Amino acid sequence: MTPEPKPLAEVWALTAEERTRLAEAPFPNDPEHWRWFAARMHTHALDGYAAGEVDLRRLLTYTRMCALGCALRDRITLEALMVERVLTVTPKTLNRRPPQYPAWVREAAGDLVRMLAEQYPDETVTPSREGEPSAILRRALDWLTAWGFSTPAAPIRPKTLYGWYRDVRVADGVVLHRGRRKKPTPRA
Repeated sequence: MTPEPKPLAEVWALTAEERTRLAEAPFPNDPEHWRWFAARMHTHALDGYAAGEVDLRRLLTYTRMCALGCALRDRITLEALMVERVLTVTPKTLNRRPPQYPAWVREAAGDLVRMLAEQYPDETVTPSREGEPSAILRRALDWLTAWGFSTPAAPIRPKTLYGWYRDVRVADGVVLHRGRRKKPTPRA
C-alpha cells in the first residue's frame, strides 16, 4: 500500500532555518519584491551553472534561498523553471578550480546592492574612507554571508562589494558620479 502524498503546502513549507533567514532578509517581506529578486538571481545562478562554476545541488539551494519571501506558487514555479532550464544546459567542465568569486556571484551581489539602494534611496552606498561598510553594504554583506559566499575566513570586503555594484550600474548604462549625492534645493 502506497502512502498518501503530502499536500504541496506541507512539502514546500519553509523550515525553521528558512523562516529565520527570511526574518533577517535585507528587504521587507513583500512577495512581489521577492519574486523580482528571485527572477534576477535565477539568471545569474544559471549563468554560473553553464560556466561550470556551481553544481546542481548548490544551484537549487540558491534558487530556493532567493525565493524565500515569494508566494508558495511562485517558489514552486521558480524552482521548476530552474530545473527545466538546467536540463537544456550542458555545463562547461573547468580544468581549474572555480574562482573564489565567479562572475555570476559578482553580478548577483552587485544586483543585490542595487536593489537595496533603490529600497533605501536616502542612504549612501559608498563605504567610508576607512573601509567601513555603509548600512546598505552591511545588509548585502550579511545576506551574502547567509548564502555562504562570504565567510569569516574569506570575507568580502566592502570596497570589493561596492566595486561589483559599480560594475552592475555601468553595465546598465548608468553614469555614476563621485562624491555625495546632491540634495534638492528648496524652491522659494
